Amino acid sequence: MKALQGQGYEITVVTRPNNAVHLQADEDLAGVRVVGYDPPRAFTKLKRNGRGIIAFYYAWQVGVGRLLRRLHKERSFDVVHQYNFHTDWAPHFIKLEDVRVVWGPICHQPMLPPSYVRLERTRGLVREAAKAITKRVFWHLDPNLRRAISATDVILFANSDVPSVFRKSGKVQFQTFGGGLAGQKVSSGDAAGPLRLLHVGRSVSIKGGAVALETVRATRLQGADASLTMVGDGPLRSRLERHAASLGIADHVRFIPWLDQAALRHLYAEADVFLYPSLANQDGVVAEALAAGLPVVGVAGTGTEAMAADAGLWAPRRPHGDLVAGMAEKIATLAEERHAAGEAWSRRRHRAIERSRQLSWGATASAIAKRYAN
Repeated sequence: MKALQGQGYEITVVTRPNNAVHLQADEDLAGVRVVGYDPPRAFTKLKRNGRGIIAFYYAWQVGVGRLLRRLHKERSFDVVHQYNFHTDWAPHFIKLEDVRVVWGPICHQPMLPPSYVRLERTRGLVREAAKAITKRVFWHLDPNLRRAISATDVILFANSDVPSVFRKSGKVQFQTFGGGLAGQKVSSGDAAGPLRLLHVGRSVSIKGGAVALETVRATRLQGADASLTMVGDGPLRSRLERHAASLGIADHVRFIPWLDQAALRHLYAEADVFLYPSLANQDGVVAEALAAGLPVVGVAGTGTEAMAADAGLWAPRRPHGDLVAGMAEKIATLAEERHAAGEAWSRRRHRAIERSRQLSWGATASAIAKRYAN
């Protein structure tokens, strides 16, 4: 928002009241009009019990559509930008005359394969199946989703995995969203010692923590000396620690709770490679790692690849054993390059930094502004 303000945009933000309080207190966003909205209490109660998130989100979108019609009468908008992120199934209810509607980034998150939910066992499989069924119901049966697509001028997707209901509209465009930590130091890339791998993210299945651990084991079995630092908390944290022990790599893995930005900057600067087999959307940690000069190793076709592009090495989505072997092979290649301390390793690090500049908030704002103007 700050970057868009710098380009001369007058901005009104509609968000949940708890978010609005923080935005209104942010001195960097002085001049941004922030409006908090929540649907009736019955829906917020549903959200709190964890089982009514779909009803809550749907009601929120309906209410925001009505609120925007009122705000539009008070202060006429030229563009309305609807952010969805994870919800590739939910319609918006924005329909304003002579207003350009931009929708996204939307990131389709596919049903996680069993290898990604193995630490959750049956519960994870049931959850993923339920999510997949729910999405298909909305994609095929919800007329409001088709109306929303029809009322939208540009639909931004954060990865190449686009559901057909959006793709066939002809309105889909690809958009990266970046960021980074201010004052990030570049990693030394020192050739001494084991290759230092870093994973940053919540301890949830979609972030691929278990797959990262198995990749480290496979890398070491190939003869490459590698260690892993995993940063983050979440419901699977203790299970990941036990999984590392069961794989026989506990001595080569360090688990660290979630850190503030200053401490996280330090860890990026200590690492050599960012290992991130996440199947999620475009995560800011990827841009942060690139800014430290870290090549990225991950899964092809994901939001991570969309962000890092040729500053990363990508294993194709294949059966679990092949995926792990593919990432281990990439890491072994990087270990050899770092050990040689030659031109190949230097080029990779420079390319990571170049890519981070392309993902800066200023560059992102300029790209989005073009979507608004066109």
